[in-house]
Amino acid sequence: MKTFTVAIDIAASPARVFDVMTDVERWCEWTASIKQVRRLDSGSFGLGSRALVRQPRFPPALWTVMDLQPGREFT
Repeated sequence: MKTFTVAIDIAASPARVFDVMTDVERWCEWTASIKQVRRLDSGSFGLGSRALVRQPRFPPALWTVMDLQPGREFT
């Protein structure tokens, strides 16, 4: 099986990058593949958080945070 890896350097702290990535309702400001993201719950972003994601040429999708390592990653 072939594996591909892409890496980039970001001139920001990991905490700042995590803050930007978890501000899901602003994703459409910096990526053309996202038309709109609307959080479906209130409070801080975390395990179980849900969002309705709209992308060009795709039906709306419900995304749910299933795994969270605070300050590091989420799935």
